Amino acid sequence: GDIDKALKLMNEAEKLGSTTARKTFISSVKGKG
Repeated sequence: GDIDKALKLMNEAEKLGSTTARKTFISSVKGKG
C-alpha cells in the first residue's frame, strides 16, 4: 500500500542520513489520520 511505499522511501532516506524524510512522513500520516 501507500504506507509501505512511504516506509521504504523513509528507510532509504535515513540510510542517506536524512531525518527530514521521517518528519515529512510522520506529518503526512498525522494529517491523514
